[in-house]
Amino acid sequence: MKLSQSWLYVCAALCAVSFASSASAEERVDETVDEAVEKEVGAAASADTAEFGGFHLKSSLAIRPLPLGLALRTEGGFKKGLFESASPLLSGTYLDAGISTSLSPAAFWAGPYVELLPVAVLNLRVTAQFLSYFGTFGYIYVPEDAEKDWSLDALSASWDNGLGQSTTGMMVEAQATPQMKVGRVVFQAPTTFGWIKMDVADNYYEPIYDLFFAPEDTYWVTRPTLGYLFGRDLAESYVMLGARWEHTSVTNSGVVRDTVGLLFNWKMPSRYLDWGDPSLSGFGGVHIEHPNRGEISPYVGIQVGVTMK
Repeated sequence: MKLSQSWLYVCAALCAVSFASSASAEERVDETVDEAVEKEVGAAASADTAEFGGFHLKSSLAIRPLPLGLALRTEGGFKKGLFESASPLLSGTYLDAGISTSLSPAAFWAGPYVELLPVAVLNLRVTAQFLSYFGTFGYIYVPEDAEKDWSLDALSASWDNGLGQSTTGMMVEAQATPQMKVGRVVFQAPTTFGWIKMDVADNYYEPIYDLFFAPEDTYWVTRPTLGYLFGRDLAESYVMLGARWEHTSVTNSGVVRDTVGLLFNWKMPSRYLDWGDPSLSGFGGVHIEHPNRGEISPYVGIQVGVTMK
């Protein structure tokens, strides 16, 4: 996928999941987290005004070291440029639609998405996902106790004792992302409203989001992020360093969570691969007053990815 105009983002695919782990209960400290690496602010593109569009394929291998997690994310679709304009607000705008999938040792997600960039400072995206959990590695975890315990000890016991439930579900998300780039400073604030329904009898713990949901629930998440771009030629390669605050609220289960941390994204030079643009991304931070992790609970994630040319 080609880089767009100098006022636009090339959003890095940054996500890691919390599925398979061979760590002991003591080693699992509390990094069973949300998506440890999120979609974050990317880089500015070249100043050229070349047209862009057509079919594209993006794939990323998400790896988290603590505890060990693994997932393969793939997104393929068709992108169509909307305007031929020299205006920084309209140049590079597009409509994109396709299919996204996520595969891990514990689950498979798949479904359509539609993404619209009507102006450079606002990205809109809607996704619908079919969710299938295999019952492996203790997920999906449905607590049996009256307290609905989803502490780290309870999650470790679920994994050790093979208590995961195989099940299916559906999830729909709508996301609006205000975004801006001034010089080398980039800002975005993706805000997501979601609906999720799972075929389970009681409240359950979902490992990708590290949240406790009712069988049918709604939630919203906002992730303001501020970053700075380093590099001579941002169209060829850059390193983005930034800070992020995340607030999450779940309606029916009543879970509220705040997270702060630092992230990086290295878009490697394309000469490293003939068939794609590689990147290395990571996020490290702490949950503040996590409902079941304590007042301060750290986590870390890292991802390697390739955007197919």
